[in-house]
Amino acid sequence: MYSTTSSSNDSDYVIEDTSSEESSADEMDLFLEGCIESREAAEHKLSSAFWCLFESEDGPFRSLFPMEFAPESEVLPDFSELLQDGGWMCEETHSDTELEGEEHCESYVEETNESEEPLKLLNDAETVGITTSRWKPTPATKFMDKNPTCSLLLKISLETNRSELKERHHDEFPGIDFFVGYIDKEPMGWALVKSTDVKVIRAMQSYYPYHRFATKDDYIMFSREKRPGSVGIIPTIQPPLPRRDRKKNKTYGRRRRSVDALSSYIDARGGLGKAVFVCFDIEAAIVHRNCVPQPLEIALVPCGSNHSLTHYHCFIHPGKVVDNETALKLSCGFVPGSHYIPFQGASFLRRDYANIANDLRSFLSYECVVFVNKDSLMDAQGLRWVFAAACEVGNAEMDIPSLEDIPCFDIETVKELLVGSGSSTRENITKTNFEAPCWYHDKMHKELKNVLVTYEGCHCALKDAMNLRNEIEKYLKPLQQQATD
Repeated sequence: MYSTTSSSNDSDYVIEDTSSEESSADEMDLFLEGCIESREAAEHKLSSAFWCLFESEDGPFRSLFPMEFAPESEVLPDFSELLQDGGWMCEETHSDTELEGEEHCESYVEETNESEEPLKLLNDAETVGITTSRWKPTPATKFMDKNPTCSLLLKISLETNRSELKERHHDEFPGIDFFVGYIDKEPMGWALVKSTDVKVIRAMQSYYPYHRFATKDDYIMFSREKRPGSVGIIPTIQPPLPRRDRKKNKTYGRRRRSVDALSSYIDARGGLGKAVFVCFDIEAAIVHRNCVPQPLEIALVPCGSNHSLTHYHCFIHPGKVVDNETALKLSCGFVPGSHYIPFQGASFLRRDYANIANDLRSFLSYECVVFVNKDSLMDAQGLRWVFAAACEVGNAEMDIPSLEDIPCFDIETVKELLVGSGSSTRENITKTNFEAPCWYHDKMHKELKNVLVTYEGCHCALKDAMNLRNEIEKYLKPLQQQATD
């Protein structure tokens, strides 16, 4: 009698609980469908914008440059991994999917809730020995080490963060928490469920169709490499740079901002009178942290007249674009720094990488040349990318210059040197007259002002390089006059 009643009650409870779970699952399915539809709508919006601007017969590009429209008719070379073995940290990025570091560094209690039922599930994937001596432990990796067989990962969109996940599931599981991780260039992210409770795990599996249990390969999403003397735990969204490359980048960055380093470099080559300052800028199809950019526009503008160099400007084909979303945003004005250059379908995008590299070599090999740009490592890496692209398409004999082969200094460093060498003080320098953009951006700028309500201007490599040249020459002219007096 007791046994039957108990069984009946248990059965009723299971039915009621199942119904509740099904209802929650239905709501989550609807929510996920909404997220997917929203993302698809965003992608469609970007693609439509590109079509309207650059592919439509009535759009600005084809109206202004009818002979330049050239749909891609062949398989494009993939340059997305060029120079990635020589890691670097790019100071500028247009990605809008960065992690919110504060959220991922909050306090963590290593002890799990005692009321949680330990879950023992087997998975085909390797789930043992996640921790290695290479990585610095973080709350997420400690959790994975402590629960090697039941650390559940949920596939999420790049826009989803920890706070959103907690809020989404708070009503059903008060206190639930997650760790969120990403790997550069992957279109989706992963959320590590901070729980081993059977009910929580099974619910998450039903809500998220794409899920799996963590393996040692997932450690990289939630940790960074160890560095001697470092303190604190800061997750990263990209694979950490090798220590040797980080050291190179820091050394190069310090040199770019060092007046003493610039002075020593110039003195060793005959002094300031022989220095040739070349201002340059690059606009890229793709710019990401830890990734070499894929250039679209390159401009080099030498200062003064004590040389045989001339202005150099070209548009270059970036090859196959893997991160289509970022490229579309930069081409169509959805992010600051947009250049409004089509990354495909334009005949003026040059593919003779070897010829372009040889043109750049004439600048690199010039005696006592000093490259000048705004404080960004991206431009110097963009120059190297051209040589790597030339090698990739069949010019293997071409040498790829290292960062050390590109004597590049920040414009503020150059101005400090010129002022210290007897040029006018900053207060006496007249305001720089801003240059007009190149032939392409000049026409596009005028047209886009009329057709785009939200248009706020476009970045032009030639215009930026010439503005840098004008600024430097205002400091050079007083020195040149002193030399002739």
